[in-house]
Amino acid sequence: MGGLFGPLGGLEELPCASTLAEDPAGDDVVREVRADDGTVYIQLAPQLSNRVWQLSVGTSSPEDAAILSRVRGAWHRRSGPSVWYSEAAQAENLLDPEAALMSPARWSGITPGGGGILPDDYLPGPRFLESGATPLDGTWAQLTRIPIPMNRTVTVSCVVTSYPTRTARLQVDEVALDGRTIRSHQRTTTGVRDRLSLTFPTTGQTTSLTLAAADAATVTDPQITLTGQARPWAPGAGCMNAYISAPSREVQLAVPGIPGGSLASYAWSIREIGHASMGYAG
Repeated sequence: MGGLFGPLGGLEELPCASTLAEDPAGDDVVREVRADDGTVYIQLAPQLSNRVWQLSVGTSSPEDAAILSRVRGAWHRRSGPSVWYSEAAQAENLLDPEAALMSPARWSGITPGGGGILPDDYLPGPRFLESGATPLDGTWAQLTRIPIPMNRTVTVSCVVTSYPTRTARLQVDEVALDGRTIRSHQRTTTGVRDRLSLTFPTTGQTTSLTLAAADAATVTDPQITLTGQARPWAPGAGCMNAYISAPSREVQLAVPGIPGGSLASYAWSIREIGHASMGYAG
């Protein structure tokens, strides 16, 4: 199964990559200054570095590789961002890096929290360095407009701690292209660092998800995978605004007049554009 590329509601499956490499497109350090006494000072970039992916297919037919040109042409003809979910992102975490790390720039209604110490007999659950808390009045903290493919099995999970005497809620809404909520899925807990998960098939109308929590003193480690069960938390690997390059081709077989008489290897790149922490705004 290949990576997914395209706009909200129009994710297309690309050829399954034979090789897939992901690298930062820049450095987190934008300036370095050495003082007279030898002390070194650095200025960090305000955002995480953008990323670039290099992909290739060892052997493919022209008809199977045609989607590469189609999605690139569509990207040039329309305005708005394109989403990129690599094969690795689908198995690890579709969320973008900032959303997976509970950034207030991505979550609405969230109050930034701190890290958690290592679990022990009295404090179960995972260790974490970033978390959030939902409003005390019981309203939702939300991560909205998470593009998702139609008719696919999805698992959404999050570690949640309830406020004392309250029941924490984790809710996932399936949303149509016009913004309508198609259906909702919910789990609750009164526990501490309880990892809640929801697994369901998306409908033929589902184009995005809304992930929301309420009555929670701690919300951390959000994760979305295209798997049938929850997996150990992994950093966000999704990209909400991507550009795809023109694929290069090396012809391996070209015999006119017979079925399957053309085969080639293909290589292309996908580059994150805009801010790495930006949400889908298209």
